[in-house]
Amino acid sequence: ARWAVRLWSVWKAADYRPLQIDRLRELGRAFVNQDVPRLQRHLNFIARHRSVLRQFFGRWCHLDENSAGFRSFTFSPEFADMWHPPLFEDYHPRSGLTNLDNTDLAYFMALRSTRFRREVTAATGNPPPPGDEFGPDPGA
Repeated sequence: ARWAVRLWSVWKAADYRPLQIDRLRELGRAFVNQDVPRLQRHLNFIARHRSVLRQFFGRWCHLDENSAGFRSFTFSPEFADMWHPPLFEDYHPRSGLTNLDNTDLAYFMALRSTRFRREVTAATGNPPPPGDEFGPDPGA
């Protein structure tokens, strides 16, 4: 998301004209050098704490069942302000995927909230890595 916003803002500053290849390469290098390491820190955190995070986010979910009998755990309104797709679906009809787990996406949305960052820290016993996908990275 961060890279797309950066690309869009550079394109907007160029009056939406095609960008020079050197500028595109510069943006690509910035993505690889800045965004990829930040994202990897978060993905490592999720990998270490996935089961705890799934249980943590599950506290704001309720079970839904559609007319075909497929079940999903959908967020309640308190969390749904930040996140609309279900935390877990036993079948995702558009993709055909089964056992679709959106813990990682819920985690990234929760990073936008100071409250949820504190609660993730309490649940996992470790603070999330500094920064997030939507704001500055104080650790950079």
